Amino acid sequence: MPPDCKLFRTIPKDSYILRGTTQLPDRFGRLVSRSSRQYNCLMRPLQPRFGLWPRDELHFTMVLVMMVATSISISASQIALGLALALLLWRRFKDRTPLAGNGLGTLTLALAGWALLNIPFSNDPGQSVIYYRRFYLFAAIWAVASVADSDTRRRWILAAMVCGSVIISLFGLVGVYRSTGAFWVKRLGDMSNPMTSGCLLMLVLLVVIGFLLIPRFQGRLRLGLAVAALPLAFGLMQTMTRSAWSGFVIGLAAMLLLMRPWLLGFFAAMLVTAILVLPGLPDGVLGGRLSERLDLAGILDHHNTSVRLEMWQAGWRMIKARPWLGYGDHDLARTSTNFYSDTASDTVRYGHLHNNQIMLAVIWGIPGFLLAMAYFARQLALLLKRWRAFKSPDSGASPEQKGWVLGAIGVWVGFFVAGLTEWYFGDAESMLLYLAIIGAALGSSPAVCPALKNQPSPP
Repeated sequence: MPPDCKLFRTIPKDSYILRGTTQLPDRFGRLVSRSSRQYNCLMRPLQPRFGLWPRDELHFTMVLVMMVATSISISASQIALGLALALLLWRRFKDRTPLAGNGLGTLTLALAGWALLNIPFSNDPGQSVIYYRRFYLFAAIWAVASVADSDTRRRWILAAMVCGSVIISLFGLVGVYRSTGAFWVKRLGDMSNPMTSGCLLMLVLLVVIGFLLIPRFQGRLRLGLAVAALPLAFGLMQTMTRSAWSGFVIGLAAMLLLMRPWLLGFFAAMLVTAILVLPGLPDGVLGGRLSERLDLAGILDHHNTSVRLEMWQAGWRMIKARPWLGYGDHDLARTSTNFYSDTASDTVRYGHLHNNQIMLAVIWGIPGFLLAMAYFARQLALLLKRWRAFKSPDSGASPEQKGWVLGAIGVWVGFFVAGLTEWYFGDAESMLLYLAIIGAALGSSPAVCPALKNQPSPP
């Protein structure tokens, strides 16, 4: 505390802190007055640099809250994102703090612009206006990238994300066991549906493993991540979501290919062994439902598989009927009805088609689909470019920077693969966490890496 704090014996009578306290008892009023002076004393050293409120630190704090809440509450995470975005804009226009360049601005604006122009041609323009709010989530890239500017902050962002996922995983596992007396009878997904829970756990687990693959990462933090990976992996299995499982396996294979190619064969051998052995174990070991989800031979004959095939066939017919403008970003339950065959099951008429690529072409037409694919391809190109630069001996990149980039590459691959059988682009929780991870990976300044100095990214 500054030595001159005793000089602050009074505060302005019209201060908002004291406003409304004059009619309270004197003892409470004196307490409020004393607390206000102490607060002003504590905040005074920050005032020359940040003003009354340390906006940079508040922005960082909101990002941490968002990362914790992504696995727990979509409402809390989106509120935190809104506050972080407001502080980011305040810093940009009042403090003249430049936005973190990440090379995604042009394609983001192009995709958002096409979706906006597409609204008048939607089958339900009113709902398309409401659904347009999905582009609000894209701000997560800039909100996170702007504060992921030091190794300390990168570790805090990682810790916040992992803590939130571990909490929800343990909460779900305990809840499943208490309600059923076993772990493999019921799918995990109390806070959200099992598909969303599976995607969230997949994304976080891939980032954790990405950090574990990086050499010279701090010993205690590495141990903490290894311990956290256990409930995350157990929870991912408990969701029994095969799309998330597939995304995790292919995403992990991509990271091994980049970091430990010699481990890829061992990993493939373990995977094949698990596929062959686990479904044959007695039901008492894994539970009948988990054994069914692991049985590859039964996937093609499963009801969910036939339903998805019917959805994709209907989606292809819709694309051929309106290839340029699509049907608009809205619930497709009624719009898609006329495109199913007469033999299609009644259970297929959802509001979406369980596939990212088909859905993007259906709602925004082929131009919108191509813009979206270019947007995702640009993300991967930036991540691979950064990874190649960070791997060079003279890069000067820290283990934290390498861990986020390697983990984000695995996340990109996992999200793409999982999206082949789910509409994760339209799932707010999954999309928010995915974009936040991409932002954390692209947040470090190119100036710290000589290999990137002469390759400025476009806005």
